[in-house]
Amino acid sequence: MGPPLRRRRAHLERQPNGTLATELHGLTPGRALDVGAGEGADAIWLAEHGWEVTANDISGNALAQLANEAARRHLPIQVVRSDINEPSPFAAQTYDLVSLQYGSFTRTPDDRGLRNLLDAVAPGGTLLAVHHDLAAMREPVDVTTTTRLYDPDAYVGVDAIAAALRTDPQT
Repeated sequence: MGPPLRRRRAHLERQPNGTLATELHGLTPGRALDVGAGEGADAIWLAEHGWEVTANDISGNALAQLANEAARRHLPIQVVRSDINEPSPFAAQTYDLVSLQYGSFTRTPDDRGLRNLLDAVAPGGTLLAVHHDLAAMREPVDVTTTTRLYDPDAYVGVDAIAAALRTDPQT
């Protein structure tokens, strides 16, 4: 038998979400919160483009990989492990940019996660929330042959975020 194969870490080669890079073009860097950062392609891109980044995720393993990669690249990214539905997941901090790229979090009766997301945006700041088109998940299916593994209505999506922004004069 030969030597064990070494797998290259996929996150080291990942590119940031294209929408993030496109939408932030020309925006002056400041403090950024990457919600649901995962292994950190977006957080790393932000830091490399002059943002002071806090990366948040519920996964300690993903954040450890992000922290290792940030250290390897000498990028000062702060990692915060928390659930957006916790009472104070971002320690009442506000950010010039709050980015939620394809992240998901469960709805709660008090909309705590949604409030936490919106409250993290500093006055005059930017919220960039991008999600999958879930229209197909709402199409009728034959339940005798198909099982849905994901209930889009159990999670806060961009429609709920947009509705909250339209109805809340404080945001």
